[in-house]
Amino acid sequence: MKNIIFFILILFISQFTLAEEKNKESDAYKVISDEFDASIPKDHYVLEGKVLHVKSKRSIKSFQIHLQTGVDYNMKKGVFKLQLKTNDGWVQFLKENYQGGYFENYELKSQHRIKVEIYMNEEDRSPQIREEKPVIYAYNDTEINFELKLKSKGELTFSYPQLHSSNIWKMKTSANGNLISNSGEEFPYLFWEAKQNLFINLAKEKNVYTAQIVRKKDVVHFLDSSLTLLNLNATEKTDFITYWGPRLVQHEFCFVQFLVQDACEQFASYEVSPKPINFNRLYLVYSGVNHYPSEIQCKSQILKPFDRSGFQLLEWGGIEYSYENIIIEESNNN
Repeated sequence: MKNIIFFILILFISQFTLAEEKNKESDAYKVISDEFDASIPKDHYVLEGKVLHVKSKRSIKSFQIHLQTGVDYNMKKGVFKLQLKTNDGWVQFLKENYQGGYFENYELKSQHRIKVEIYMNEEDRSPQIREEKPVIYAYNDTEINFELKLKSKGELTFSYPQLHSSNIWKMKTSANGNLISNSGEEFPYLFWEAKQNLFINLAKEKNVYTAQIVRKKDVVHFLDSSLTLLNLNATEKTDFITYWGPRLVQHEFCFVQFLVQDACEQFASYEVSPKPINFNRLYLVYSGVNHYPSEIQCKSQILKPFDRSGFQLLEWGGIEYSYENIIIEESNNN
């Protein structure tokens, strides 16, 4: 009898620990309460709260909310209240001259009212940058177990699912494209962020940047056509565009360059076992300005399709790089 009681106690503790880990908050938000509310329609939840400055905790007003579904809301006050579907995905909070805040990777329950505090901070104008939302997908024709070790060149600030010791993920591919952990949880991709101080090694040909100057009205078409050319699938393109599109359209013009394959080693490297047939890597580097950047010489970048065959991994991420840093690099090269 004692053994049975002991087993039940261990099972309860394990389930509680797993649930707690799944709802582990990022440094971008804090859940104040999460309660059932019968007045909310089924398969919906209400997200409400306020947006605060990280350090001073003062209220931030006049911000934009962007949903993964593509819907935007402009909020004049420092508070918000949204009724959303439980499968609507992440919620972004954007404001000019501020690093974006977000609410994601939280277990959403039908007919629940979630009260949160969203934290945002001013953009750092120094050469310190953040590798923002690098995500990694993995595919294979049959299920395969693999280990991936992350070697970030900067200070790791967040990962989901949480990295094991020595910065290792242990996962398994599945037929639907998701990744399965040892505990049986499914994830669409692996996620990490880091910050570091550096000047980015942008690609050039004969001292001319291989990049595009993209107008605000052309952002979506430019991203869609570029990612299609690179051979990303529909899910990957949607994830990419709905994340980076809202950031680029905050500016009248954007200097945009895609860093691919070995050029991404300046941010991070990986060890994968077993070794994939193809590991395709893509980083979007952009600088937003409100005037045409005539000070920079550019030529169109030629993108080659990724090979998507066999056991494969695909990584995409991005960095907003200050226009001042590009001008500094230009002057140093002249």
